[in-house]
Amino acid sequence: MDLNLSDEQRLLRESAERFVAESYDADHRRKMANDPLGFSPAVWTQFAELGWLALPIPEQFDGLGGGAVEIGILMEAFGRGLVSEPYVATVVLGAALIDRCGSTAQKQASLPKIADGSLKLALAHSERAARFDLAKVATAANKTAQGWRLAGSKIAVLDGHAADEIIVSAHIHDHRGPSGRIGLFLVPATAPGLSISDYPRLGGGRACNIELPDVHLPEDALLGDGKDALPAIEWAVDRAMAALGAEAVGIMQMLLETTLEYTKIRKQFGRPLSANQVIRHRLADMAMQVDEARSMALRAPLCPPRPAWPHRRIGLNRKERIMDLSFNAEERAFQDEVRGFIAKNLTEEMKRATALTPSVFSDPDIGMAWQRALHRQGWGAPGWPVEYGGPDWTPAQRWIFETESARAGVPNVNVMGVKMVGPVIIGFGSPEQKNFYLPRILSGEDYWCQGYSEPGSGSDLSSLKTRAVRDGDHYIINGTKIWTTHAHHANRMFALVRTSDGPRQQDGISFILIDMKTPGITTRPILTIGGDHEVNQVFFDDVRVPMANRVGEEGKGWTYGKYLLEFERGSGIASAKLREGLKAIADLAESDLTGRAIDSPDIATRISEVEVDIDALEMTELRVLSALQTGQNPGAVSSILKLRNSEIRQAVTRLGADVIGHDALAVEPMRPLYKLNHEPAIPEDMLTVVPEYLNGRAYTIFGGTSEIQRDIIAKMMLGI
Repeated sequence: MDLNLSDEQRLLRESAERFVAESYDADHRRKMANDPLGFSPAVWTQFAELGWLALPIPEQFDGLGGGAVEIGILMEAFGRGLVSEPYVATVVLGAALIDRCGSTAQKQASLPKIADGSLKLALAHSERAARFDLAKVATAANKTAQGWRLAGSKIAVLDGHAADEIIVSAHIHDHRGPSGRIGLFLVPATAPGLSISDYPRLGGGRACNIELPDVHLPEDALLGDGKDALPAIEWAVDRAMAALGAEAVGIMQMLLETTLEYTKIRKQFGRPLSANQVIRHRLADMAMQVDEARSMALRAPLCPPRPAWPHRRIGLNRKERIMDLSFNAEERAFQDEVRGFIAKNLTEEMKRATALTPSVFSDPDIGMAWQRALHRQGWGAPGWPVEYGGPDWTPAQRWIFETESARAGVPNVNVMGVKMVGPVIIGFGSPEQKNFYLPRILSGEDYWCQGYSEPGSGSDLSSLKTRAVRDGDHYIINGTKIWTTHAHHANRMFALVRTSDGPRQQDGISFILIDMKTPGITTRPILTIGGDHEVNQVFFDDVRVPMANRVGEEGKGWTYGKYLLEFERGSGIASAKLREGLKAIADLAESDLTGRAIDSPDIATRISEVEVDIDALEMTELRVLSALQTGQNPGAVSSILKLRNSEIRQAVTRLGADVIGHDALAVEPMRPLYKLNHEPAIPEDMLTVVPEYLNGRAYTIFGGTSEIQRDIIAKMMLGI
């Protein structure tokens, strides 16, 4: 599984974007809008010459044998240019149905003509009385001595006015009456009795309604052998929806770029609109939505067939919505290995403790026991290079591991060592630091906390005041850090401290590794609103730290800190745990404990909406993992991941509080919940719901506030 484009796919994207940019200017689009045909036959011929019409057609029928990803690449470029040519109707729907349902003779007669541009098709399936069910087809095909007689009507036929032949769906009637099968019939656009009334289509191009009061066709007009064509129709519609999704991404990207340029030239109160933070954040949200849509367009070909109608049933059919990543034999074997490892090492105590931990990380006695088991297996640091103890996993293996771990409910290991300070030491540390710290991180011998935020420096971290002054071969550190997760458990801290002053606040910051047992360090607990002791304030009073504990150059800590944050926000797979969290809430909603809250249309719809958001996040994470595999940094996409993870997690926990209803009033002050020595007021399955909801309010603050993430997106992705 590799989500990076191949060289051939990149060339296709570049040629499509170049062609669209050169051929589809505003004048051309205005001309097509007023043209009765709605598109340019000359451009269609160019499509054929470029091989685009042949793209998904099998090679034995003069095609190129491309797939859904290649179609998506083209459609995104078409969206950016608002291309109105009948590509979806002819190639994505028409050619696909003939290839899937047609006889060899029908394929030989039609597919080469589609590839060379001489045959255009349309699919006529929708009917006014059956808009929401593809199986409801009133149009009838009656068997006659000479062939077939069609009677019925169709609506919203995409580009039907321009088609040479129309593929019409109809219920087959033989001499015994209705057969219960849907057939597909090739109907010439000039067939006697066929009438077409076309109209402008929203967004460009045209569509039409078709009347077939008495249309007679030969025997071979029926595609294939007359087997039920409904599965093929559903498959083709899914294929077309995926293509239209990719086209929508291109349209969104074009609108974003157009809006962005306008905000740069349009002035208000003497400044460009793009200088207004509110405008920048809205543009950042637009950029994030485009990126999520791109992830979903890429995901569509990897998903199983259409979810059941209506929308609210997406959440009720969770088992049908698992993405098909087409694992090879080696990846399936690895999946079995992961499941076997978890079954052997995950104790019931660990599993129950994890399920009853409402805070971000498991307590060290649980979390580090799991880390030590991972280390023994060689899996202690999935994102590290193999020379430093990483397992050298592919993106597919990483996804498998994270997903199986989430499904099994493994402990939430403190990531401060493995995912945060570890990559910084690998990237910028001295050989001595690598040799000393990295093995101890892997084994769990060292337990780390992060010293970043201060009482006066949270989102504005570059204004931090904790100072380190040189004294011989030591630094003397004075100041305080706050919201320090698990500082009361940690034996080491990585911290940003000020070692000098300069014109830019960022230039005087250094990255220091601190032994928490050093004299002068005091840790004061902070209880969160959910009742957990997870964070602390740490005070430094003349704390002596060897200069050898500085990572990299003095004054370059800001660079290293940003590098760390990119990996913190962009190297994990949060979607797997979010999905399991949502599953737990959905299971509660379906249980008698909540009076079957799932029967509420509001609850069911919200479950569906959150699941779609998780789908988008998961695909973005997979894209980032594939990029990391080739040596790229997450960059600004890491801010999108952090922002969406935070917002979705809050949506899940908010949904949980609504699902349990009156039971959300109960408070259990004892911690840890898995060591309670009394009977709680509510069922155990509900114990963490409210604490998770309350603690979740901080997700859009810690690790970089959502507002700061939007600033980063605006700056790094949009250049404003």
